[in-house]
Amino acid sequence: APVKLERYEGDIDAATAAFVRPFQLDAPPLFRAAVFVSDGRVTHLALDMHHIVSDGMSIDVVLEELLALVRGETLPPLDARYFDYAAWLDTDDAKQRVAVCTCSE
Repeated sequence: APVKLERYEGDIDAATAAFVRPFQLDAPPLFRAAVFVSDGRVTHLALDMHHIVSDGMSIDVVLEELLALVRGETLPPLDARYFDYAAWLDTDDAKQRVAVCTCSE
């Protein structure tokens, strides 16, 4: 399901309290975005992702790409999809890399 941009006006504390709420795992998307408006002007952007769909690395990528778009930059085309990553995970190379990563920690 597409992400709907929520819009809140008025007191930022009340708006934040209305935005922050539990996700319903059976009702995607598990990602929310909102703008907070004051005096007719967007003053804040809030992003909320459930931990099932994100981790530290993916949050960094989302923020870096969002900032690039704000700067007017064009994002490069995707060279891999999740399907490609999942297929790679089933290869000997991936299994070896995963084993090295988990053993060295």
